[in-house]
Amino acid sequence: MNFPLKGIRVIELSSYVAVPTLARIMADFGAEVIKIESFAGDGWRGNGKAYKEPVTDEENPTFTFPNANKKFISVNTTDPRGREILLHLLKDCDVFLTNMLPKSLKKMNLNYEAVKEVNPKIVYCDFSAYGDVGAKAGESGFDSTAFWGSSGLALDAVSAESFPMRMPAAAGDLVSCMALLSGVMIALYGVKQTGVGTRVTSALFWNGLWMANVGVVAVQYGHKYPFDTNNPPSTPVSFMYQCSDGEWISMALNNFLTSPERMDKLFELLYIEEHRHDPRFASADIISRNKPAMTKIIRDSIAKHTITEWEERFSAFGAAFTPLPRFESRYRDEQALENGFFEEVHFKSGNKIMMPTPPIHLTEYAKKSTNDGLPGRIGRDTNEVLLSRGYDEKDLKELYESGVLK
Repeated sequence: MNFPLKGIRVIELSSYVAVPTLARIMADFGAEVIKIESFAGDGWRGNGKAYKEPVTDEENPTFTFPNANKKFISVNTTDPRGREILLHLLKDCDVFLTNMLPKSLKKMNLNYEAVKEVNPKIVYCDFSAYGDVGAKAGESGFDSTAFWGSSGLALDAVSAESFPMRMPAAAGDLVSCMALLSGVMIALYGVKQTGVGTRVTSALFWNGLWMANVGVVAVQYGHKYPFDTNNPPSTPVSFMYQCSDGEWISMALNNFLTSPERMDKLFELLYIEEHRHDPRFASADIISRNKPAMTKIIRDSIAKHTITEWEERFSAFGAAFTPLPRFESRYRDEQALENGFFEEVHFKSGNKIMMPTPPIHLTEYAKKSTNDGLPGRIGRDTNEVLLSRGYDEKDLKELYESGVLK
C-alpha cells in the first residue's frame, strides 16, 4: 500500500497522550514507530479504569487511541546497558519523540546535544508542560493544569456562573499533538532539503495560550471574561439558546448582519420581525451596544419551539447552526460515520466499540486502521525489534537474565 511515511523510523520514549498520539498518527501513515516502555509500562495503560473501561492486554481502549500501530519494547533505562540499546536504536532512526523531563534526559545522556552527536540528522522532538526556561521550566504537568488551567481557558472560556471548565481527559494533549506533528513534519522536510537535523519543541502551556488567542488579545482592549449569559462575548446572533423541549441550539448568524436585506432575513428566521425597526437593533454595531436586550428577545423566541422545528427552519434559511448533542449520541452520528470519523475497533477480547479516527485524510495515500495494530502487552515486540537491529539470541538471553530487557 502507498503509505506516505513508509521508511521513516521513529523512536518514542514517552507516556500518556500528546507525544504518543503524535507517534500513532505517524505510524498510521506508514512510519515504523518503536515505543520504549519501562518494565512498569506507560502510566496511561491504567487510566481507563477511571472511565469504567477494561485495561487488559486484550482490551484497553483508552491506551489504544494514542498507541495503535506501534511496536512495543521494554528496556530498563536506568541500566547503562539499557541506555546503550536506546542509543543504538537512535543511530539509524529519523525521529526521536519524548516527553521525559529535561533532567531525566540529561541524566540518561539522551538530551538533544548527546543524541545529536550520535545522529546529526535526527529530528529530536521533546514536549514539556511549561517550556524550556523560566521558573516553571522542568516542572511536570498535565493538560488539566498546564493547558486548560494555566492558559486561562478553565475560568474564562465559560460563563461567570459556571464551575471552571473541566474537559474530558487529554483534550489539551490531543490539540497539542497536532502542533507537534506539524513541527516534526516541517523538520523532516528541512532535513530532506538541507541535511541538517533539529530539535522540535512545544509545551502544553504554549498550546493552551495559542488556543486562547482571541481571549488573551481581547482583554488587552478592555473585553471582559468570563462572559455573562445575558451579555454574549461577541454577538447575540452567534450564541447558544435552549429550545422548548429542553434541547440546546448553537447558532452562528454573523453573515446575516452584513446588509439591511440580510438583517430582514435574520429577524424573519428568528420569528422576531416585530423588532426589526427597533433603533436598538438597526445595525451590527448598534446591536453590539445592546446585547442584553437582543439576547433576551432571541432567547424568548427560541424557547417557544422545539429543536426539531428550529432545525427545519434554520436549514430552510441556509443558516449555520447545530443542535448541541451529548457524547452518548456521537458514535452513532450519521455524518461522522459516513465520513469515516469513527471506526469499529475489534479487540482481542471479542468486544467491539466505535472509536474516533485521527482527523487527517490524504486522498492519494494509504492510512492504517486501528485494527491493523492494536497494542498489546509491555515488551511484546522486544525480540523482533532488537533482532532486526543487529542483536542475536545470545545477546537477548543475557540482557533478559541481567534485568535489562522485559
